Amino acid sequence: GKAAQELEKKFKQFASKTSQGGLQMTVHADDYGKIEQLIGDLNGVSGVENVYVREHGNGKAVLEIDSMQKPHTIIQLLKKRTKLGIFVEGVTNSGIQLTVS
Repeated sequence: GKAAQELEKKFKQFASKTSQGGLQMTVHADDYGKIEQLIGDLNGVSGVENVYVREHGNGKAVLEIDSMQKPHTIIQLLKKRTKLGIFVEGVTNSGIQLTVS
């Protein structure tokens, strides 16, 4: 009985962590078509559940990515998948800054 209570506690902690929001990606591009292509490529990356556009304007888009993958892993998998030129400006535990060409 006690083991079941501990397991339930762990699941609740895990669920609260996954629902706290995703990884934020700031993308600079001269064409919105490139951002759309990037979103399509991101949706095909293993472990990425959803990609949302939170802001767009003046050559900059802010995306939110629902994923359990680490930011560095997402970048590595994305580079293998996309034909876009990607320059990584910065990476933190909660965000990625890219320039796409």
